[in-house]
Amino acid sequence: MRKKNIIVLMLLSGVLLTGCFNKLDPSLNYDANIPYSETVNIPDLEKFHPKLQVLIQRITNEEKDRFLSSTEHLEKLKKGEKPWDIKINTAIEYETEKVVSLILSVSTYSNAVSDYYFRTINYDLSVPGKMKLEHVFEASILKMLSNRSRKQFADIALDVDRLRGGTEPNWNNFQYWNISENGLTFRFPRNKIGPSSLGIQQMKIGLKGLRPHLTEYGKTIWDLSSGE
Repeated sequence: MRKKNIIVLMLLSGVLLTGCFNKLDPSLNYDANIPYSETVNIPDLEKFHPKLQVLIQRITNEEKDRFLSSTEHLEKLKKGEKPWDIKINTAIEYETEKVVSLILSVSTYSNAVSDYYFRTINYDLSVPGKMKLEHVFEASILKMLSNRSRKQFADIALDVDRLRGGTEPNWNNFQYWNISENGLTFRFPRNKIGPSSLGIQQMKIGLKGLRPHLTEYGKTIWDLSSGE
């Protein structure tokens, strides 16, 4: 696994993003001159396909829009308080000549209150296009993922019903994943399998456990031939 150096760009803006104006409630009478702090960490992706660069920029803008149009942010503007700060970090988890796997994390802060969430991107540079888990694996993997996650988190989940619901064998429950040299890492957002106090949980599965469920396309990601 190789990590790329990331360029940290700190922007202090006194004006809300133009693309967000139409989402703001005029009745709030917000003051667009109140600054918010924005930190955007973007890896050097110039060598990658332009479509990947566009995808990352689009997702980054979506997260900015969601932040700037959130109720909490707008209420602070209405009251003349210092709004939330946002920090977006895009890090390369794994890359080869064929694929690149990234995690885009978003952190927001206001006084002693903070929030954190993330998006994952697995991109096939040869197509080019974003991969879905169902492209890489047969549906048979879902039962295995469900059983593995329930066993791993049984002692910490606290809420049995939430754990079972968040690990039901469907694609949506396992949508946050990243490729590694030796397998996959799955991440579960806060409140997905237990109370928010648990934070974000992750589950790693090696190639040995994944190989029986790989599609022919999936085998090409790790350069595995159908005969192996």
